[in-house]
Amino acid sequence: MDLTTVPTSMLHEEHIGVLTFSEAYFLDPSVCGAVASRRGFSAITHQLAQLLLPQSLSAASTTRGIGGSTGGIGSEFSAHDVPNVSLVFTVQPPGTVSVGQNFTVQLRATDPITGATVGGTQISILAVNNNGVPKTLLGTLTQTTNNAGLATFGDLSFDPASTGGFRLVVGGGVLDRPAISVGQTTSTKVNSKPAK
Repeated sequence: MDLTTVPTSMLHEEHIGVLTFSEAYFLDPSVCGAVASRRGFSAITHQLAQLLLPQSLSAASTTRGIGGSTGGIGSEFSAHDVPNVSLVFTVQPPGTVSVGQNFTVQLRATDPITGATVGGTQISILAVNNNGVPKTLLGTLTQTTNNAGLATFGDLSFDPASTGGFRLVVGGGVLDRPAISVGQTTSTKVNSKPAK
């Protein structure tokens, strides 16, 4: 197949698609932008485009596997618009907190293009040490943004065995679309000290 004769109309999609069948594969703007800027396709890019872009179902296309699987995609193949969400701490954690002492952080989810707040985004939070190793964080670790795009974690505390410097890392997904990851955001450093 001569890849230079592939119609370029499939490169000019305005929305990013996700396979609801697999709930594990998605394209982000950096991938789409890189593909759209090329004049030719690599074999892998071409195969990915053939798999993801709308096309009529045929015996050949319904038996094509996803991610190396041998199963067919059948009639469950469909694409949906994928929202992109950015997270920002609106209330940073305290610089120092005693073990067992509750503290609060708040985040805002916004659309990176329009700046509009995004409600209904599920946000999860965890603590990692300076090497990125997760540590025990107590409290309600998953919240959903309200209509103002805010998620408040009001009952967080560190486990008694957790002392030292930590960063809070947040990420999540858009509800009803579990394949969509929200970009991670990291807090300023929090020093957890023994209780007095």
